[in-house]
This record gives sequence, structure tokens and C-alpha cells, in this order.
Amino acid sequence: MRICLLTDCYPPSIGGIEHYVYSLATHLGAQGHQVDVVTHLQIAPCTDMPAPRNVTVHRLRAHVCRLRGSDPAFGPRLYSQIERLLDAGGYDVVNGHALDSQIVLAGLKAARARGIPTVLTKHSIIARAWRPRLLRMWHLWAERRVIESWVDGVVTVSAAAAHELPRLSVPTWVVPAGVDITRYQPDAAAREEMRQRLGYGQDEILVGMVARMIHVKGWLSLPEIAKRVLAVAPRARFVGIGDGPLRARLQREIEADGLSSKVRLLGFQPWPEIPRYLNALDIFLFPSHTESCGMALLEAMACGKAAVARSNQGSAGIIVSGENGYLATSDLELADRVSHLVQDQGLRKRIGRHACAFVREHHHWEILAERMVAAYQEVIARCTIPRVAVAPKPEAVWE
Repeated sequence: MRICLLTDCYPPSIGGIEHYVYSLATHLGAQGHQVDVVTHLQIAPCTDMPAPRNVTVHRLRAHVCRLRGSDPAFGPRLYSQIERLLDAGGYDVVNGHALDSQIVLAGLKAARARGIPTVLTKHSIIARAWRPRLLRMWHLWAERRVIESWVDGVVTVSAAAAHELPRLSVPTWVVPAGVDITRYQPDAAAREEMRQRLGYGQDEILVGMVARMIHVKGWLSLPEIAKRVLAVAPRARFVGIGDGPLRARLQREIEADGLSSKVRLLGFQPWPEIPRYLNALDIFLFPSHTESCGMALLEAMACGKAAVARSNQGSAGIIVSGENGYLATSDLELADRVSHLVQDQGLRKRIGRHACAFVREHHHWEILAERMVAAYQEVIARCTIPRVAVAPKPEAVWE
């Protein structure tokens, strides 16, 4: 097939959607499909991610801004640029990723006008408790209107994201985030080399986070969690991998708490190196407040790491607490779970084995790419069938 992926989120920008779209394009291309990624001009530093086979990236000219960890594009000429690409592309299907993007909205509208089958991938959970109720209702209403007007099929990255959809006249599928298990896997040699490079001994238990340094990822919980763990498990050490607007504040708090010798922020690390850093860890800490499907969590689990995650809609769909990781509802409980794992090597290894097996069974990208292709094929086959209006769910669903 010839597939067009529309997104504001693509490397070298860093984030969950960026990684999802890049991985999807890579595995679709590896299966022999021709994939065009339509995104905006590069404004981020290079992340050294290899160019996928059978994938062409079209970078549109537009205004790009930095906005709370994202980099949306906007401009009056985006629609005409996308129209020209669609007219020349000969696409079988157009897949937009996330609706808070002018590129996605313009692309879905232009594709529908040309009779090209369209799919929307819903990456986020809108109905989050901390958002004002009226704002949640408005977002969900707008999402439904776009789907009903321009979309022939919907893919969500988790069952939680699918749950908040109203009853639709188009088919829906769950295709979660995947992991390239040829890159993310237990690697004893990488573990030894990286721990030596970082200066950690075999008797030190390394706890790590990997995420953008923004509020929603829970970084500001790290100093308090570290203090509680170190009080009962002095062998523990903490590392943070990532960068973002919170880094300077977090570093100040670590220094103010006297944790500089035990908690290190390593900053941004090249994408090819992340599996090596994950293998160097003993425990993966994931205090993110909200996720639809935590990719960093899955990657750490694929490397055989025992993970402790804050319980939210995304992590609860991945971790069965006590089997392939632990869920916790507060910083205190996160610290207690980490402390327990620091002091029990056998438990860490058992949880890590189960975590690795879980990811290989349920989040292998080759299998997930095949599921996405099956969704595309069904949408293409259904596109000659008239859309039938279906009554929305009762208002209570928006609570």
C-alpha cells in the first residue's frame, strides 16, 4: 500500500507520539509498504535516528512554536501544501496522528474531499480529572465532530483512550505502542559497560527515569521519593535521563535536599544509547501523572527491568501489580515499592523476567504494524459503504 502519515510529532522532536509514528513508519516500510510522513520543518537537534526503509519524510513550511513540550505548526499555506502532496501521492489511506494539529486536520479534510480513505489515531486521553469539565466536554465534542465529518476509522493506543469515544458509525481498533525487541532486550554486556562508564559498582542499586522533563511526567516527585528510599535503602542511587523546562528547577531541589551525590540528572541522551542506559538500571521509576500508553515504561520492561509506576489509565493497562511490575497511587507508595525492590534482588529479577515476556507477547512492533495494516485494509474496503448516523452515548460518559 501507499500510506500517508500526518503528524506534528516526528523526530528529531522527542516524545511518545514522535516515537510511535517513527516506529510505525519503520515497521510498515520494513513490510514493503510505501510510507510518506507529512510533518513540519525540523527545529530540534538531531537525534541520530536512522532513516527507515521505504519511508519518505515531507517537511512542510510553516510557523513552528514550542508549547509545553510540543512543537505544533501553523500557517495559512499548510492546506495548499498538503493538497499538492495528496494530489501527487496516489495514497491508499491517510492516517492522522492526534487532532491537536493543523497538519492533521487539514490533511484529513483534504483527503476526504479527494475520496481517500482516512484513519485517525487517538493518542491521548482527553477526559482527565484535573481538566475543567466544560473544557473536557468541548474537546470530546470537537473530536466527535471531526471523526464524523472526515474520518473513516479510528485507532486508539489504549483501551482507556477508546473508552472515552462516543458510539461511532466508523470502526475502531486498539493498536497500542510497541517496542522494537531487537533493540530493547536484556543485555548483560551493555549493562556492565554502561555502569562502568557512569561509575556505579555492583553493590549499588540503580533506579532510573527516562522522560521529557515536564510536569506531567512526575519529575518533581523524584527528590522526595529518593529521600524516602535512601532513608531505608542507602545502597540505592538515582539517575534521570531527559531534558526539558523543569531541569534547572529539579537540579536546584536535588542540591537543596543534599542529594547531589545520590541523584544525578544525565540530561538528553542520544536515541541509540537509550537501551544501554535502561540495561544499566536495576529498577525503572515511572511517576508520570497521566499516560495513554507509556512507551518508556514498555521499553524498560522489554529490557527486563522491574518497574514501579504511578497508577493511571495508561500504566494500569500495562502493569499487573505484583506480577510484571508495581502500581502506586502516591509518592509515598512509589517510594515504598522502590525500597522493597532495592532490598530484594530475587523479586527484582522475577518481576523483570515477567515484564520482558509480557512486552514480547503483547507489544511487539512487527505484530502491531500488521494489525494497523489490517485496520487500513478494512477502512479501504468499507469506504464505498455509506456512513450511518449513530446516536451518541448519554452525557454521563463525559464525566
